[in-house]
Amino acid sequence: MTQPNKQTFTTRSGTIEIRKSGQRWERWLDPYHLILTLRWPRFFALLVGFFIAVNVLFAGVYWLVDGSVDHARPGSFSDLFFFSIETFATVGYGEMAPATTPGHLISSIEIVSGMISLAVFTGLIFARFSKPKARVMFSNRIVIRDFNGRPTGERILVPKTRANAEPITAPLSS
Repeated sequence: MTQPNKQTFTTRSGTIEIRKSGQRWERWLDPYHLILTLRWPRFFALLVGFFIAVNVLFAGVYWLVDGSVDHARPGSFSDLFFFSIETFATVGYGEMAPATTPGHLISSIEIVSGMISLAVFTGLIFARFSKPKARVMFSNRIVIRDFNGRPTGERILVPKTRANAEPITAPLSS
């Protein structure tokens, strides 16, 4: 039985240091967070790469099952690849269609995969667009005053765009 890797993870945010100990390093690998933090060009490159890889994979499966696609030229991987694109995107077959029971099973799996992928990609794009972004900075000054008969601390928030911006006051106590 192997022991978990008990490394210390340390990150520095300004003057605050955060340490997390006793966790396996794999827990820090979060594909959802990674995808949400990619720059847009890399995000779209990931989507295109995924699309091409899945279609090459399914074209390879069609290639292995001889005669699975009707009207595909014999030995033409490109016909099978473009048939896979049409099936994955659920846009229709044109001249080519599944010809055998295994061909129908493969295309059914590919259609479901395409629909699920579309839903996941739509959710990722929405999450990227709706990701909240802080547009305020905290001041270095705190204001202490009475509110309803008791002392209250407030931090003055100054918007990042300082032109014609009014400070916002946020209470520190409840």
